[in-house]
Parts: sequence; C-alpha cells; structure tokens
Amino acid sequence: MTAIDKKFYNLFWTDPICQTIFSSHKAQLLEDEVELIVAKEKFYAQRIVLTNSQKRRTGTQIAKRNENESIELIHKLQVATKKYFDEAKIDIYIKKKFGKAIKLIEKDLTKSGGWWKLVMKLVGSLDSEKDLFKLLTDYYLIPKEIETKEQFGKYLENEISSNIREFLKKENLSELAISIDLISTYYNYKIKNNLVSATKHYTDVFYDNENFQDRLYFFDNLYEIGVIKGGKLKSYYECVNCSPNIFNGVLTLDIKPTSLKMKCPSCSKELFYIVPYELDKVIYDNIVHKDGILFFAIQHILEQHKYKFISNYHQPPDVELDFCLLNDQQLIYEIIEVKMFKTDRPEDTQVGNIREAVSQTKKAIDKLITIQSEYKAIQKSIVTNINVDNIYKTAKKELEKDLKDYNIVLYTISDFYIKIKR
Repeated sequence: MTAIDKKFYNLFWTDPICQTIFSSHKAQLLEDEVELIVAKEKFYAQRIVLTNSQKRRTGTQIAKRNENESIELIHKLQVATKKYFDEAKIDIYIKKKFGKAIKLIEKDLTKSGGWWKLVMKLVGSLDSEKDLFKLLTDYYLIPKEIETKEQFGKYLENEISSNIREFLKKENLSELAISIDLISTYYNYKIKNNLVSATKHYTDVFYDNENFQDRLYFFDNLYEIGVIKGGKLKSYYECVNCSPNIFNGVLTLDIKPTSLKMKCPSCSKELFYIVPYELDKVIYDNIVHKDGILFFAIQHILEQHKYKFISNYHQPPDVELDFCLLNDQQLIYEIIEVKMFKTDRPEDTQVGNIREAVSQTKKAIDKLITIQSEYKAIQKSIVTNINVDNIYKTAKKELEKDLKDYNIVLYTISDFYIKIKR
C-alpha cells in the first residue's frame, strides 16, 4: 500500500462519516452514467462531486436554467451551421475545384476491375514520394510543379487560407468569431450539464442525514491526504439570486472543500457551486474492484494488527476464499468472507443477500471438507457493509441452524473492527 492508501484506510476505520460513505457499494458510491460531449456513457466515474445545494431547490432551479440554455444554444448552432456551411455553396466549390478529378476517377471506375486498379495505383505510389505526387497530379488534385512534401505543405496551407477567404466576406468575420465562441459556450454547457445531472452529490443528496459542514471538514481530510485531488476537473459556479447569465462560469480550481464558498460580485450572495474532485487512482481501483473497497479495508486492518493471513486463497478447482487467518504453525484457524451489497434496497432484499452469502460460504466449505474434514469446525466470519441491526437480527434468526452447523458468524463493519482490536 502507498502512504495515501494507509492514511485513507486509517480514516475508514476511525471516522464514522468515512465508513458510512465508502462502505457503500460502488454502484451507490460512484456515478455509473456520465454525460460526455456527445452522449451519456456507462462507466464508473473517477470523481467525487461536491455542491452547496443542500435542499435541492437551488439545484432544481439550475437544472431548469440548464434546460432553457440547451434549447437556446442548439438553436444558435443550427443557425450558424446553415449560415457558414451552406450545402449548395460547398457543392459548387467541390465541382469547380475537383470536377476534372471526379470525372477521371468515375471514368476509371467504369472500366473492368476499376476499383482494384485504382487501389493498386495508390498502393504502388506510396513507396515513392515522387510517384505519389505524380499520381495526384495525373488526377488533377495538385499542380504539376509539386514534387516534394515541403512544396505540398506550402500549397495546402495557401489553399486553406485562400478558400476560407473565398467562403467568408469581411463583414461576416465578426459574426464568425461569435459563432466560434458559441462552440466554446456549448462545450461549457456540456460540462455544466454533466455536473448538474450527476447522480451523486456528496454534500447534498446522498447523505442528507449528516451535517453539511461536518461533511466538508471530512472531505478536507480526504483532500489533505491526497485521496481527492483538485486542479484537473472543471467546476461550475453560478449566482442563482441574479438573473441567468449575470454571473456564471466553468473553471478549474485546486482548493480544499471548506474554501469552495464564493460570493457573487453583483449581489454579494453566496454562489451555487458544483465541484468535482478526482479520486486517487488506487482508491478508485479498490472501489471498482470485484471484491469492493471493504476487502482492502479489512486487508489493511489485518496488517495493522499484525495478523498472519493469506488473501484470495485458492483451492482447486473452484474454491476461493477472501482471507484465511493463520496460526504460528501456518495452519488456517479462521476464514473471512467479505460481501459488498447495495444498501439502498428493501430490508427483505438485504436479508436475502445475507442468506445468499451464507449459502455460498456453505458450498465452498462443503467442497473443502471433501479434502480435509477439519474445515467444518474452523470459524467462518462473513463481513458485510449492511449496518441495520434489524436486518442482521432477522437473518440470524432465519439462518440459525446453518450458522451453528458451519460455525459461521455474521459481522457488521463496526462489530468486525471491535473483534480485530481485541
């Protein structure tokens, strides 16, 4: 583990807020559908998004403004496209500039094996700079005097410059500059929409039972130890007290979360913000790992308390155990299985998840018993991220016989921590 990882997992076991947030299933913890420039894509985003929209009223207002902005921007882009990319004008230009080349190519294609012969001509000319430029000249694509790459580069530069001047009148240049700026505005809109539509706002919706300021202080800790990083991802600020476009902007910043608060220069009210922080790559990889971050948290606590263990213990053909604790004789005396579930499910679903975890453990032990009968008496600990007492109470009552017969004990994260510290 790196120093950042060790600091983070120490925080995980000692800070209730950290444990509550990061013991969540990856599908709850990270966004899995992110708005890119073109469309939404499915992947787990490597970021944590912070906002000061505690009651969502501000967020709803921003979302509505965003919707109106989208309509206006798309309309302006459509108008600009029609103005500067007129199909008829482009068609006339192509026929004028490449008419001879098109007719010659069409003539060649009508001959027997036309496509094949044309391709072979092109392939045959690629080994020689002189032959390639002769081929382009024969098809009237470049002037005859061009024989080198340097001459071709200069010709291309002049052509692009002169053709742009041909398409644009001087009086339209100012409007073109505005249209180019409009593309930048659309890019910024996409960034803003990406943040506004984020499914996880960690100081807002996801953990609305906790104090807003306490959560900011917690994220300060993550920032200071390098688990979350600024200075790379674009943030969004807007004054929702003023009319739209009085003050808003997309910017990059690298400051701790408690310093994100800013005031509008127009009305002096606090600005609404949505600020993403990049997650440390190792912590991110641990979160999206098939065994989840709880696996790595338990690995850390076992190492910290000097336990001897094997992780990802494999017994052919198909038995794999998360952790096996070893005694001084290097014999297994306890098996630990780690399970990460979605905790935003109904209680009966979560009881069912624990039931399935016990069933999987029983199947693994049954296979191991065929190799060595002592495996049945070895203690098995199942640690899950479920932290509701009633769910465990129901599960233990339902599974009482299995738990006793297979020597299985169910643990919450906090209960397991107490056990390890003894």
